Amino acid sequence: MITAHPTALRLAVMAMGTRFELVLPSEGDRSTADLRAAGEAALLEIEEADKRLSLFRADSLLSLVNRRAFARPVGLDGETLELLTLALGVYSKSRGVFDITVAPLMGARGLHGAGSSAAPGRRVAGSGAIILDQRAGSVRFTDPACALDLGAIAKGHALDLAARSLGEEGVQRALLHGGTSTVLALAPPEGQDAWRISLAQAPDAAPVELCQGALSVSSGAGRLAPDGSGHVLDPRTGQAVATDAFSAVLAPSATLADAWSTALLVEPDLDLGSSPISPIQTTALTTTT
Repeated sequence: MITAHPTALRLAVMAMGTRFELVLPSEGDRSTADLRAAGEAALLEIEEADKRLSLFRADSLLSLVNRRAFARPVGLDGETLELLTLALGVYSKSRGVFDITVAPLMGARGLHGAGSSAAPGRRVAGSGAIILDQRAGSVRFTDPACALDLGAIAKGHALDLAARSLGEEGVQRALLHGGTSTVLALAPPEGQDAWRISLAQAPDAAPVELCQGALSVSSGAGRLAPDGSGHVLDPRTGQAVATDAFSAVLAPSATLADAWSTALLVEPDLDLGSSPISPIQTTALTTTT
């Protein structure tokens, strides 16, 4: 649940299989029409990210990459190159716990359904099979089993792009979320020191105060495979994370929050070292079976 100023402008769009929403409180003498125009431009960024990164659109960039990157390098736009670079960084720092090459396993467990550009398979190539050429702006695969699923990071990426768009339009106060599981906060409404976010998974916990940062919650519940197992897989074993498990983290960006909440759901005891990621530690974040 998101606590917002009652007069805030709310705009929403369906993308990536979920509902994205922008909450835009009033800013001085800026007109509602001006805020709406800025918000609608930000929503377009989310829609464009969905078009680029969808597994289920034959014409998406991600589908093109999955079809061709083993045969030859595929050119990327700057935003997708940046996203894949970040994903490989999280893969390395998490020692393979976060891995965007889990797509074949997702398909094999019936989690993709029809229309996916990633063929089902029983083997994860590992993100070490992804070769990014920063100078050429391209990606290629070194393993024919390699296929990408960006479901654990794409929502955060879309939110970061939308927030950047708002900033370019001079919007300073806003809250953005994708399906309420990943939330990105700019400055709070006038007269408040933070946005306050309640965690549905921990209804008795105090709200999380968020300002100029992101919160993401990953859970094994929600979408289920045909056998009743969860939709988050451990790429090292192929096994599903327990459906009663969840993790919540704070991070400087929504992309990082999205990725690391997934990694920590799979392996709660990961050593984060000097990472800017902060798992939310509270006794209320405890589930029972």
